[in-house]
Amino acid sequence: MSKITQALAHFATQRPEQFALVSSDKSYTYATLNSRVTQLANELSHLGIPVMGLYADNSPDWLVVDLACQIAGITLIPLPDFFTVEQIAHALNTTGAGAVLCDQLNTFLGDSYPTSTSWGWYIHILPPSLGKFLHLGTTKITFTSGSTGYPKGVCLAQSTMDNTAGALVDVLDGINLQRHLCALPLPALLENVAGAYSALLRGGTLVLPPLKQLGFTGSSSLDIDVFTKTLSRSNPQSLILLPQVLKALLAHNEHCGWTPPSSLRFVAVGGARVAPALIHRAREIGLPVYEGYGLSECGSVISLNRPGADRPGTAGQPLPHCELSFEHGEACVSGSRFLGYIGSPSSVGSSVYTGDLGEINDGFLTISGRSKNLLISSFGRNIEPEWPESELLASPVVQQCVVVGEDRPYCVALIWANIDIPGNVLQNWIDAANSQLPDYACIQGWARLPRPLSVTEDELTANGRPRRDVINTRYQSLIESLYSKPVIKLPNPNAAGENMMQHMSSHDENFYPSLLTQTEFERRALYDIEFIQRGTQGALSREDYVAFLSQAYHHVKHTVPLLMACGSRLTAEQEWLRVAIAEYIEEETGHQEWILNDIGACGIDPDTVRYGQPSQSTELMIAYVYDTIARGNPVGFFGMVLVLEGTSIAIADKAAEAIQESLGLPTQAFSYLRSHGALDIEHVNFYKGLMNKIEKIEDQRAITHCAQVIYKLYGNIFRELGEASDIHIAA
Repeated sequence: MSKITQALAHFATQRPEQFALVSSDKSYTYATLNSRVTQLANELSHLGIPVMGLYADNSPDWLVVDLACQIAGITLIPLPDFFTVEQIAHALNTTGAGAVLCDQLNTFLGDSYPTSTSWGWYIHILPPSLGKFLHLGTTKITFTSGSTGYPKGVCLAQSTMDNTAGALVDVLDGINLQRHLCALPLPALLENVAGAYSALLRGGTLVLPPLKQLGFTGSSSLDIDVFTKTLSRSNPQSLILLPQVLKALLAHNEHCGWTPPSSLRFVAVGGARVAPALIHRAREIGLPVYEGYGLSECGSVISLNRPGADRPGTAGQPLPHCELSFEHGEACVSGSRFLGYIGSPSSVGSSVYTGDLGEINDGFLTISGRSKNLLISSFGRNIEPEWPESELLASPVVQQCVVVGEDRPYCVALIWANIDIPGNVLQNWIDAANSQLPDYACIQGWARLPRPLSVTEDELTANGRPRRDVINTRYQSLIESLYSKPVIKLPNPNAAGENMMQHMSSHDENFYPSLLTQTEFERRALYDIEFIQRGTQGALSREDYVAFLSQAYHHVKHTVPLLMACGSRLTAEQEWLRVAIAEYIEEETGHQEWILNDIGACGIDPDTVRYGQPSQSTELMIAYVYDTIARGNPVGFFGMVLVLEGTSIAIADKAAEAIQESLGLPTQAFSYLRSHGALDIEHVNFYKGLMNKIEKIEDQRAITHCAQVIYKLYGNIFRELGEASDIHIAA
């Protein structure tokens, strides 16, 4: 038995009624967990499958499967949800997995034979596969996020993971850590070993919300409002964060007044380097943050700062089960190492070469950089830059390309292309390249180089490879401009309308593309709101949909009055814009009646909405626009037009289709959404033409500012709808 399952059996006897695993819909005490793990281990043993994949959301049952496989002697392959279908197939084929346990029926597993289990999961029996060389004693195979197209499989013995978890329990023994929130995906070895295993070894309680309740989408998208609500509601004493999540928490504190729960006693931050100023700021607001350092090949954590042994700016002191040495500046770890890589029969040797440059001073490890080109994003994802670069350079129009992303939330590219190649052609190619990449390796921003990179300027090696340190330094200001606003990546299913808007920007010299760029952060934050996501997934109730239509009525009925107010305040030199407003008025008149008809088709009396009151959020948004027209610059009104028409194009059609399919409502209930959906592109082209005629800086600033504010106020309408929906569900 492993140390983890031994501890489980021990606590099942010593504290049987204490909760071991809890979530919103299922919990296990130590007694019931031990019983369930033992039962499942017997069931899995009878299948006769030596290697098995696990593809599921965070939940108590994820750990039940993990622990049962340890007892049954099954090699487990945890599969991250952000892997592409091709990467999952690669992981299963190379390991020779005989089955995959899933929490839902998955069609991407190809010629598998799914069978439902007694607890509502599915086991997909896979066709026979030879697999590759599997090292003797492998208990778990953890796949990196994939620094190239196909990630490496790291073979780990259970003893390596046991020793890491045990070392963490020992060094943190002076802190009472009895309640841990799993805030990272469980397939991430950091959470699996340092979070879950350590908590079970000390007999604590693990809180295991699904990733959606933590606000995560894919590997790099986060709704921080959802995350903080779950964090505050869970009242954990410990958790593990990635640097980008820590930054988002600090921003949420600064802008929204959020404060951490007083229960927190230890917050580990790992996955990428953390600036000392970030750690100090976190501690000032009540987040007891401590940086650590680790490697999958070493069983997770190697070193850690902690109370009583703390030096911000370093990776902390090595754990007692690890020994560090340095060869030519590269950190080497012995005492805790993996068995080898999948398909590589060669022995690892006594030490693991980390690829990181560093040193130890006064017992504290400092990591100064990478010995190779591998990038580690601030979300902890590994990206070999040559990988996305090769996708981009496959185009004949892209002559040179350098991808940047170390310690950043996403990748950007510096591109040299013939000046005759328009920006929209390059953007189209980048979109095509991104479709071949997982989300963490996608290019989410780019800029043209002012001239081609050259050997004579020391920007290229003799064989044409980029000198990345020189390029990063020389073009630092250009790179920083691409990160001037953080990007929250949209899930692909919702991106069609947004991509259309990005293509139209095309790096023009006009105001419209600048307006899109300056409102990018607010726009994506709006699209990531849970209520909107649920709408595009068809996860709204009829009451939710009617509530949305009701608020839409209360702001749409003001569209024509607002247009009239704006037109009345324009100057004589803006007569051309008044003509456009007249066209808008003719087009928009009566649209609020469409909404009432939709409400009637849902079986609700439209007059209850017509004579009802708007929500406070709707009232505030409309009041703000009236005030902008009356007391500010009336041209600012067009910022609201960008928000409402752009949002409709991005999500309305998809939401209408998904909601109608899930609720079975008649087509007559969706005239408003469908009339303002992707078929409304001509309205955006009309709007783009107007904006590109706006030349005065004060008018451009007024429109941009209004759009940024309206994105937030419009978002509050959906947040309020979401809160009302949660209350309805709870009731």
